[in-house]
Amino acid sequence: MTGPVFHIGYVKTATTFLQRQVFGRADLGMALGGGPRSRGHVVSGLVLADDYIFDPAALAARFAALEAPQRAEGLLPVWSEEVLLGDPLAGRYDGPANLRRLHAAFPQARILITIREQRAMALSMLREYAKQGGTASPRDFIGTGQEDPAFSPLLRPDFLRFERAVGFCREAFGPDRVLVLPQEMLRADPRDYFDRLGRFLDLPLGPPASGRPGGDNVGRGLAAAAFNRRLNRLVRRSPLHRDPGIAWRTKDRVVRLFDRAMPRMLDARIEARLKAMIAARYRTEFSAGNRALAGMTGLDLHGYGYDLG
Repeated sequence: MTGPVFHIGYVKTATTFLQRQVFGRADLGMALGGGPRSRGHVVSGLVLADDYIFDPAALAARFAALEAPQRAEGLLPVWSEEVLLGDPLAGRYDGPANLRRLHAAFPQARILITIREQRAMALSMLREYAKQGGTASPRDFIGTGQEDPAFSPLLRPDFLRFERAVGFCREAFGPDRVLVLPQEMLRADPRDYFDRLGRFLDLPLGPPASGRPGGDNVGRGLAAAAFNRRLNRLVRRSPLHRDPGIAWRTKDRVVRLFDRAMPRMLDARIEARLKAMIAARYRTEFSAGNRALAGMTGLDLHGYGYDLG
């Protein structure tokens, strides 16, 4: 198949590992589309696009020009940006709008979607939320399911209904142009994971010799995450540039030292409590959707721990 390749998310599904250890590897036959600023081009062109003036043809031409140097070297450009399906940590639930723009500009694209069992994803996102500056409690983050109309938790359950995004992409781009890979497969059977990915990309792939899933963006312990949420009330970072500033860097060093000092037994107790809270919150929330997703993809989601009822 021809057409550009887009890895569109989800967040917290080993996306950093894929970007650094797979898609950016010339020895594997790939390069990040557009070079070192690849993700910036995707965010500016699709996520932050103004729908009033959005020009699909102009964006397609721009991305084709950005891909040209990589294609001239015989490499397959891959555009990878996990927030294309939304970013609850930033309060963005713009996945459908981003997908409509993506399809308008690149109707022949190949789409890779990486997923993760919903309860595990919620816990991982809670860790990341604290790391990125969040201050709300775990209860406010996942909600109770009894919120009044017009109110919602920071992590809306609809974000975790993967079958909706997958179904949209299969209908828009065609089933053969959409690949869904669970993070659990990457850990349990990396050879199968990369075999499926290689066939989809028309590249002979095996698991990278270096790097490990999750090793590129490891979350801190949950005691440190709770400590971090409290410090975040005192220190903020600017949304205008990458440099977080000296106060933020100092806070991060303090949190890292706190994390090293905390006994792992305490983290284990906090994790057990949060897992129980998350399990009680979601119960069978995703059963029907996961069954639909398993039917669409042929994946053994039950074997990977997804709730199918």
